[in-house]
Amino acid sequence: MDTPGDGTHTYAVSAIDAAGNEGSRTIAASVVADSSSPQPPVDVAVSVDALEQVFIIWSPTQEALTYRVYRSTAQGIQLSTIPFLETTETFASERLTSDGTYYYVVTALDAVGNESAPSVENSVFYDKAAPGITISGVEDGKAYPSAVSPVYTVVDTNLNPASIAALLNGAPFNYGTPVMGEGEYTLTISASDTGNHNASKTLGFAIDKTSPTIAISGVSGGMIYHSPVSIQVTCSDLRPYSTSYLLNGETYTPG
Repeated sequence: MDTPGDGTHTYAVSAIDAAGNEGSRTIAASVVADSSSPQPPVDVAVSVDALEQVFIIWSPTQEALTYRVYRSTAQGIQLSTIPFLETTETFASERLTSDGTYYYVVTALDAVGNESAPSVENSVFYDKAAPGITISGVEDGKAYPSAVSPVYTVVDTNLNPASIAALLNGAPFNYGTPVMGEGEYTLTISASDTGNHNASKTLGFAIDKTSPTIAISGVSGGMIYHSPVSIQVTCSDLRPYSTSYLLNGETYTPG
């Protein structure tokens, strides 16, 4: 393997046999070796624009073909993290899903992929996201054999506490109240912040304390039949899960 210094290098290939006879050389090919990284971007500025997006802009860097933008919620961004965006432009934007302080750096990449050192780190406080809602104590789609007590949290830097609403099957629901009666339930939590950014989260669950019921028709226990019979089976449950049918130990299809 040849590891030449930076610059343009020309190569040709020939073959030599055991007696030292050298064949014709191939057509020469030129390559450019470049191990130098571009300078890091400068004049990086981060702000929240009128579209409620974080807008990042920087000055062009000589030799840069593309740029990478890195984001973190902590100071001291490491380039081992995955960049959230790669672009050929000298600006980028994104809409964030939660409020807080975010830190950004930008790097430049040349035509062979050499990446510059990061730019000076910039930060912005973002408060345009809708409230974050978390529900615990129940899981969406799950059935429970006993009472459950759903609880929830709503997080936002500009939360409007009066906007928080909890509905269980359309009726007001108090935080942590035990849900005991059998049946299907839909829980919806909604909230907004002082900037009128709205959020809601809905999940469904069931309270099922009763075992399935099984009804068999077409035959009666202890009877002897002298002609073919059609056995019908009906299984009923609030949340049917699995059903299997066996006749004399073998798989059977009712009817």
